[in-house]
Parts: sequence; C-alpha cells; structure tokens
Amino acid sequence: MTVRPVNDVVLLEVDPPEAYSNVVVIPDTVAATQPIRKGTVLRVGPGRWKVKRMGEPARVFIPTTLKGGERVVFFSAAMHGKHGAELFAELPDNQALVRESDILFVADHDVKVEV
Repeated sequence: MTVRPVNDVVLLEVDPPEAYSNVVVIPDTVAATQPIRKGTVLRVGPGRWKVKRMGEPARVFIPTTLKGGERVVFFSAAMHGKHGAELFAELPDNQALVRESDILFVADHDVKVEV
C-alpha cells in the first residue's frame, strides 16, 4: 500500500528506542505526558489552510516545512489515539502518521533523547 499524506500530515519511519547516539535532554515533566521518539521523514503532505478569523483576510495556505529524508524528534503520543486504530492497521510497524505540529525539531545529526 502506498501512503500519500494530505494537509500537514507527515509519514515517518520510526526508529527503535535504542537507536540513539548524541543526547538531547527533555524535562521529565514533558516526557511524562508526551513520550518522545525519533524518526526519518518519508513523505510530507502539502500543508494546511489557516481558518479565517474575524478581521483577518481570506483563508491562508501554510505549506509544510519538512522534506523527505530529514531526521526528526516528535511526540510519540501523536502516533495513536486521535485518528483511531483502523487508520494505522495498514501501516508497517516501523511507520507512523503524525501532524507537522507534533514534531519538536529537525536533527542535523543523530541524537539521543534523554529524560
């Protein structure tokens, strides 16, 4: 099955938890509520439309900023729950769909996330 993300959704290849080398420390108050994982961007949706609010001009398109092949650190809780298990049934175990807003940062080199 080929997955083509839409809106601001990102298809990631998720690393196993032990696949880290350098260290980035995440405060335990954040990590306790939002487990952190690493992965590689496989595909990216085009972006999303910002909803018009009173006094603002018409809807604005916000393109995604990620590119395929980039290494990212993201909230792993975003991989589950919101969209229902049936959506993920067709994905391989090492892949996940997350929103771009759930990605914390792009890593220029391999990093270890430490709480």
